[in-house]
Amino acid sequence: MPLIKEDNIGVISFISSTILVVLLTSILGGIFLRDQHRHFQEDLQKVGTNFFKTQKERLRSEVEMQIRSINAWHKSARQRLKTTIKARTYEAYAVAENLYEQNKEKRPEEIQALIREALRPVRFNNGRGYFFIRDTQGPFVLYPPNPKIEGPHVKLLPHQDRKELSQKINTIIFTKGEGFIDYQWPKPGGQVHELFEKMTFVKYFKPFGWSLGTGEYLVNFESLVQEYIIGTLNSIIPSDTDPEYIFIYKLHAMNGGNEFATVLVNPNRSDLIGKKISDSFKDIKGKMFRKEMLQGIRDTGNAFVSYWYKNPGSEEQGLKLSYFKYYPEWKWIVAKGISLDVMNKRITQLQKNLSQETKKTIRNFIYFIVISSVSFLILGFIFSKGIHRLFLGYKAIMEEQQHELERVNTELKIQSIRAHSHFPGF
Repeated sequence: MPLIKEDNIGVISFISSTILVVLLTSILGGIFLRDQHRHFQEDLQKVGTNFFKTQKERLRSEVEMQIRSINAWHKSARQRLKTTIKARTYEAYAVAENLYEQNKEKRPEEIQALIREALRPVRFNNGRGYFFIRDTQGPFVLYPPNPKIEGPHVKLLPHQDRKELSQKINTIIFTKGEGFIDYQWPKPGGQVHELFEKMTFVKYFKPFGWSLGTGEYLVNFESLVQEYIIGTLNSIIPSDTDPEYIFIYKLHAMNGGNEFATVLVNPNRSDLIGKKISDSFKDIKGKMFRKEMLQGIRDTGNAFVSYWYKNPGSEEQGLKLSYFKYYPEWKWIVAKGISLDVMNKRITQLQKNLSQETKKTIRNFIYFIVISSVSFLILGFIFSKGIHRLFLGYKAIMEEQQHELERVNTELKIQSIRAHSHFPGF
């Protein structure tokens, strides 16, 4: 029995549409799934690579930002020093002025002694800071580090009686009343010929013709700035939930050695702070990572190094990636690290998220294909029914015309027979 018949034209049309839709859906779906799988594998690799690269750049950026902050403190140390010693001198001047005003009835020598002894014990800046008074004629009226050189009849050593310094001070107080002066001066208790840069602020005390002031060695004030930075960074305690921290070495030997550096900052290992460290130290895997770090510092001034180290908030060791950068102004190596275990967990989570997004995309595509296929099949079914109806209508017309033609033929035959019966000779 033949399958393709006139009565099956609608069914054939529907089946053809169905086959076409299924074929196109399979081809498009296969192409999409193949591309999606390829892209997923590529993206899976990129997630790890890009995240690792991003974290390295973040470490670099944060260490360099910390160095910029340190450098800003360094550069502004001089200005802060000026502000500090000026404020201290004003305090001493206020004491001297107050004692003078309250004791005017006394002899000048007595008032001078009151002022001198009131200021003598004052110390600041961890005991380094003191006030001095010099007569405009040159002699020290007050010099707490060495009272033996006070008075007009004391013979000063060459480094103590620097006339050019006295002249500079007098020029400032006589022209401006107060001001700053930079000069070289030995440290109290140190070698008299070992001079250090010092900044001093002096103010004219007119009642007795004095220059009153205080100063600070720049190296000492920088030490204060360093102590502040070190204390601040050491107070930022890392934990297992926030394991990242800045650590700093004070470099002594660029070529390494058993005491190549001192640990200044390491909130994860407070037991190491202030101690000298060796570049021969090995992590639990036997890697001498500090040698690798020093090699990078010598070559380019910075280095990325991976090694095993104690995890914050735990005694366990973990794999770590750190970025080290040299700050030559203070001979500091500033660094920050990130746990590679934590990084790998984040990469795994990102890859999991990517997998879920890919599955969601494929699922949505399948929904779309199914809905589209069903829609096309419904349309195909409606279309095939329409064709079937049109064909049946056309068939009915043809049958009606056929019947009419047969009727006409029949009538013609009847008429022909009648004509022969009336005219037999023809």
